[in-house]
Amino acid sequence: MEQKYKKGCSKCSDQPASEARFCAYCGNPLIDSEVLFQSIFDSHHISSLDPEKAMQLKAKDLMSKSMVTVCEEDSVVQAALLMMRYRVSGLPVVSRNHRLVGVITATDLFHIMGKAQLQGEKQPAFPDVQEVMTRDVQTISPETPFSEMIQLMCIGNIHTLPVIENDNLVGVIGRRDVIFFYYQTIPKQP
Repeated sequence: MEQKYKKGCSKCSDQPASEARFCAYCGNPLIDSEVLFQSIFDSHHISSLDPEKAMQLKAKDLMSKSMVTVCEEDSVVQAALLMMRYRVSGLPVVSRNHRLVGVITATDLFHIMGKAQLQGEKQPAFPDVQEVMTRDVQTISPETPFSEMIQLMCIGNIHTLPVIENDNLVGVIGRRDVIFFYYQTIPKQP
């Protein structure tokens, strides 16, 4: 029998939930996200995995399939609002035909703010996403091991890893996902 879970914040349950896995108000996991992560842990018996085996889990086991994306023609203001609403530090940028063309991050937004401040602009111009996004995007496949995701994020200072299969964007993994998984699965020291 399939159980239905009401989506809501685990901390401030009266807050309206969104399509994201984390509350837009306080940043805590939404209730159905906890169920999702718990089902991942249960299905792989992660709590009983040794750290070496946990590092071999794949992107397909951890990625978010319900992604928040932004179009390349959108304003950076729209990108900023989406990042704040869904509490993410980066968004995949897609073209009109829904192909991945880049990533825009909080760092890109900070650069726009910093430039406006340095130039003393009282009314800064807000460019389109395509003008500031990173075009040379590091992507991974659904089969990419967890250990490789950590290396890519640490070495390349990457916040958002789009997951590509057959030239299609099928998921995304953010730093928050990696941190959550890592500290839930790696055994704690006594």
